[in-house]
Amino acid sequence: MHLVHAPVTLASTMNVSITDSTNEIHLLNTYSTAQNLAFKFLTLFFRSCGTKQGEDDYRIVFENFLADLLVTANRPEWPASEILLTLLSRILMTNFSNHSLPINTRLQSLDYLGSVAAQLRKDTIDNDVLNSKENQEKLDAIVYKTLTSIELDEDMMEVYKTDPLRYHRSLVIYLNELSLSDQTSHYAKMFHVGQWLRDLNLTVERLTQTLTRRMKPGQAELVNEDDVDESMNTNSKASISVEDEIDLKKNEKVTILKMLALPETARKQQRYSLDIEYDDICLLMRYLTSNRPFLKTFDVYLKQLAAIFQSEAGTNIRSKAMKCLCTVVEADPSVLSRNDIKSCVKVGLTDKSISVREAAIDLIGRYIVQKQELILQYYDVLCERSIDTGVSVRKRVVKIFRDVCLTQPNFIRIPDICSRLLRRIHDEESIRKLVLETFQQLWFSPTRTQLDVKQRVQTIIDVLVDAQKQNYTWLENLVKEFLQTNDKQSSDDKKKVREQRKDVLKAIQDIINELVESILKVESANDQNSSNKMVAIFIALYALGKAKPDHVLPHVSTIVEYLNIKCTSYNDNIIVQYVAKILEFTVPLMKSASSSIIYSLEGSLTKLLLVSGQLVIHSSIACLS
Repeated sequence: MHLVHAPVTLASTMNVSITDSTNEIHLLNTYSTAQNLAFKFLTLFFRSCGTKQGEDDYRIVFENFLADLLVTANRPEWPASEILLTLLSRILMTNFSNHSLPINTRLQSLDYLGSVAAQLRKDTIDNDVLNSKENQEKLDAIVYKTLTSIELDEDMMEVYKTDPLRYHRSLVIYLNELSLSDQTSHYAKMFHVGQWLRDLNLTVERLTQTLTRRMKPGQAELVNEDDVDESMNTNSKASISVEDEIDLKKNEKVTILKMLALPETARKQQRYSLDIEYDDICLLMRYLTSNRPFLKTFDVYLKQLAAIFQSEAGTNIRSKAMKCLCTVVEADPSVLSRNDIKSCVKVGLTDKSISVREAAIDLIGRYIVQKQELILQYYDVLCERSIDTGVSVRKRVVKIFRDVCLTQPNFIRIPDICSRLLRRIHDEESIRKLVLETFQQLWFSPTRTQLDVKQRVQTIIDVLVDAQKQNYTWLENLVKEFLQTNDKQSSDDKKKVREQRKDVLKAIQDIINELVESILKVESANDQNSSNKMVAIFIALYALGKAKPDHVLPHVSTIVEYLNIKCTSYNDNIIVQYVAKILEFTVPLMKSASSSIIYSLEGSLTKLLLVSGQLVIHSSIACLS
């Protein structure tokens, strides 16, 4: 970067005013030389990345160089970072669109462009807070400190404090201070000045062309801010005449040139250390570059990435492009709400390549887990991919569902997510293991509050209601998975399983207690929805109680009352059936039960044998035996 800074200098002509056009032309010409030098360097450097010469791998060196460019962007002593990143991005876009280049070169270009686009997006987000009151106060403080460090009378101080180019002047003074101990800061200053002059010169040329094209004799022409190059943030009025705008920009060029005449020695010829934090100077630099063209190229790069999915036949390229979009989304999740990116995701999810579909799912996952309100937007798509033919795609969907369940417990689709996860419990081993871990964390891990227990119970009931058309055995089988032991396990694994069993059994006890508490609350509603929930409660009591009958014993007196309900619907029969099943494994454990309770229970079961259907009769006989 020092090499790119170095060419930008003043003319060597003696006895010429600093504001003379000779200096301006020389600065503009040498700045163009620096641009050409940067372009040639990047072109040759990137071309070297495609070949390995001996033990030298230029690709690693280039990646480190790119990382340095991204780090030094918006640093006052490295102004060449921006132009190098701009030129590099153009080279990268040309390369990945060139089908004649080797596939590795195109993939590298895409990867690097994704890194640049992500950094651009971060900088764009940060720029949203630049105009805050706190930051404006910091910028004003920098202006004051830099101006007081040089010899100025009070009138000139007041003029400079309100000058539209005051931030540019403060940066020049700061770099003058640094150049006293580091000569390279002088070249950085000259590069900044050359860049500002070039921006102003382009603006004047554009305005002159506008004036020539639009002006009619005797008619004033107005130009909005959109017609003006915003790279010089001078806070000009929203609507002024083109002639006035041209004069303003020409005056600003003179002001910029005069900055080169600011003293490089400190006040009163003594070394004066500026009391300015480096972070504050970087804030000033970000403010100066906030309206420069480079920060506005993000949309261009993103559209180039999006276009790949409509035109590129190579699977590797499409997969890499989707991963690049993931990098950008990680920097700013709201990017995925753009219509062009939505289209990319839609195409990616139906791509014939598993790797592209997986990358698309990964892109969605990074987005929706952070923003609950947008989970619904992609929920149906995720459900479709949960039965994808690719194992890696299904596994990624399961991970997203797990994250949603654990981080968004109040999400309206949690019961449906749990039902879909349960269908994957007999999937490939890695997916099965992930599903089991999810439910253990979700339902059978230690809880901190009773509210957590209530939330678990409500979810279990909702899932059972949702799964009634399928089967009622999944919860029972799930508990067995967590409580089963394996004799072939090592001693450490067995110890871990024993600890896990303790947590699971404690969670089961808490859930059973809350289920019994829920019976009276649900029953009082007396509608079809509450009837379905009552069925779910007794199914859950049976499945969990069967794993540890002792936890149900304190509630037998409550449960037995439901043997005598009047069976007027299918749900009533299911409730009685499961009550009988629960009593089947709890009654033998009732060592101190009174004879009246036993006789009453026997009478109720005998009555059921005479008036009930086959399902209830079978359960009643089993309980009587």
